Amino acid sequence: SLVPQTQSSSGQRGFLSPSTLGWAAMSWSALATDEDKREHFDSERELDAKVKRMADSLRKARHAIIFTGAGISTSAGIPDFRSGVNTVLPTGAGVWERKAQEESGGPKAPRLDLDEMLKAEPTFTHRAIQKLME
Repeated sequence: SLVPQTQSSSGQRGFLSPSTLGWAAMSWSALATDEDKREHFDSERELDAKVKRMADSLRKARHAIIFTGAGISTSAGIPDFRSGVNTVLPTGAGVWERKAQEESGGPKAPRLDLDEMLKAEPTFTHRAIQKLME
């Protein structure tokens, strides 16, 4: 993984952990190339098949862990972290991508409105996960 290195005044090298850096400094992890940032979309048929496989697996499972990303909140108007500048999402570029663009001399991204995010309603995906837990 790409973790920024540090060097102390004595010349000793080390690595900064993401938890030490905090979310604002995570721009180093923004995807580097346009190809890395290209969004992928399944056809309706592919998506339907994947949903059916997942539902079948969940029905058969005794236990399940649902591991998601920030992307399940984008339809509620909350940006994710890694979406590129040219994303089709109405939330725009991800938080780390915005910071990386700014740090590289690109245009300053609009500030995120945290008050608006606090007003967001749970998405279909959030509600579906809640239902699975019941």
